Amino acid sequence: MQNSIQKSSYSQDFLAKQKEKLEAELSTLQAKSDSYSEVRESQEINPEEAAGEVAERFNTQATGAFENKKIEEIKGALLRIDDGVYGKCLNCNAWIPEGRLEFVPTATKCANC
Repeated sequence: MQNSIQKSSYSQDFLAKQKEKLEAELSTLQAKSDSYSEVRESQEINPEEAAGEVAERFNTQATGAFENKKIEEIKGALLRIDDGVYGKCLNCNAWIPEGRLEFVPTATKCANC
């Protein structure tokens, strides 16, 4: 009986480059995320400058949330590489063109979807 999951048709070189790119971005984002956590924990709000400090804290939290989402997307892409399904559209099961994956390494959908 054949396995119903079609494995990636991308070259091993392409997948290795994508994995390297994703791991580097993941490392950078995790370092930033750690620094945002440290900033949030060390911030005390001065009542005399409360509005500005609240706005700054809000911006820090929003940036941290965005970067945490990117971290999860990258981890998902790395898992898909390991599982042999990286680049397969989650909607139509077509293989996403390499050019799109080079531009958006975490892409989960083809341009048509």
